[in-house]
Amino acid sequence: MLQKQVHDTYMHLTLNCQCQVQIVADAALLPAVGVNARFTTRVWLKLPGVMPSAARNAIRSAMGAAEWREVGNSPHSVTLPVMGRETVQALPDFVIAGTPKGGTSSLANWLSASPWACPAFQKEINFFDRHYNEGLKWYARFFHPHYGRAFNADVHLFEATPGYIYHPLAPQRMAALLPTARVVFLLRDPVQRARSDHAMWMRQGITRRPLEAMVRACVAVIDSRPRELAEGRVFSDVLDSSCAPREGAKAPDAHEDLCKCYENIVAKGLYAEQLARSAAVYPRSQLLAIDTEELMQPAQLMQRLGNYLGLPMNGVDTSKFKAVNTATSPTNLVIPGQKRQPSSMGANETATLADFFARAPDYKAQWLKS
Repeated sequence: MLQKQVHDTYMHLTLNCQCQVQIVADAALLPAVGVNARFTTRVWLKLPGVMPSAARNAIRSAMGAAEWREVGNSPHSVTLPVMGRETVQALPDFVIAGTPKGGTSSLANWLSASPWACPAFQKEINFFDRHYNEGLKWYARFFHPHYGRAFNADVHLFEATPGYIYHPLAPQRMAALLPTARVVFLLRDPVQRARSDHAMWMRQGITRRPLEAMVRACVAVIDSRPRELAEGRVFSDVLDSSCAPREGAKAPDAHEDLCKCYENIVAKGLYAEQLARSAAVYPRSQLLAIDTEELMQPAQLMQRLGNYLGLPMNGVDTSKFKAVNTATSPTNLVIPGQKRQPSSMGANETATLADFFARAPDYKAQWLKS
């Protein structure tokens, strides 16, 4: 059916308008064929049929690179979905990109309650931060179970990986592959976020440092470069992006120096800097930051998110929503013998963190609704 429409369009144009025509059937090839430089008129038409997320992204991205105009149902030009055997990919329409220990597990679980939302095959794929070298085909496999549903334009695919918010390269990688995706961030009070992060590391055997010692060490690393903190360059100019264990070190001591890399539990609370990287590559309209406190009112939050994402929430019973992956019932790895229940934060750690974040660039005024 689609091939016939393409053929009929081409014949109509060549016979009646006496112009040079190029119909691009693979949206991913638009830049390669040079349509923006070679043609004075560029129009597009969406045809019914297979339209996976990656095809929609490629088309919209190409349209944003030049002056294009829509012609309704006119057959004067056709851009078809990506149809190649290796290029047909169902990819996310939106991504929950952080923050760690901010409630992303709960939010992903709640969004999955909508019949119009399809989560990735697993939470925390970590493609854009840890596994980017695996390639597109590797990433797409996490959405394969939803291929059939993804071809319905009303269904939203999504994934949730909290590490994307602070990884220095994740935003630009996401924007290159998912230019039209919406990105959602949950922002938890950075003092409590750091405490929870440390508790998880203790459960997992990543560190043996007491919280107070780790807080002091992580703050000291950032405070050693005050100008970079003020200018929002901590992740790019102060921290080591490799996070590799010290040579010859053995676990759990291998990761004792995480304060010096972007896994620094205090630096991960520098939301203003992290969100600025996403705002540099995405239109602000595609970015939404939510205070974790909003999880306390699931009905209002889900209605807000549904409106923002274009995701129907009618019929979803939010009264049954419960928080998951909590401090008392963690779903992530717990090393045998390690404490499940984190100790309360002492006055020293609280004061140190409160003082630090009072000096850090503010994120609330710009990113959180009043």
